[in-house]
Amino acid sequence: MDHTILSTRQREVLDLIVQGRSNKEIARALRISEFTVKEHVRGIFRKLGVTCRAAAAATGALSGTNIFQIMPPRLQYSYDVRVGF
Repeated sequence: MDHTILSTRQREVLDLIVQGRSNKEIARALRISEFTVKEHVRGIFRKLGVTCRAAAAATGALSGTNIFQIMPPRLQYSYDVRVGF
């Protein structure tokens, strides 16, 4: 499927869906209303031919969204073990 059919704003919303963000979180991040987010989500579903967020996220992830670039890195802890007195 050609994902260039999504508008720039729809692509931004889809990227945030891939991150697992809620409509409220998306609205805050993009500084738009939740109603507007819902309209974009409906448009994304229609254009991608999907019926749920999981399918849209999977399609978005497969279409070039690099999930490792958009998700914050996990904290990694390292311990310095010193042996000797």
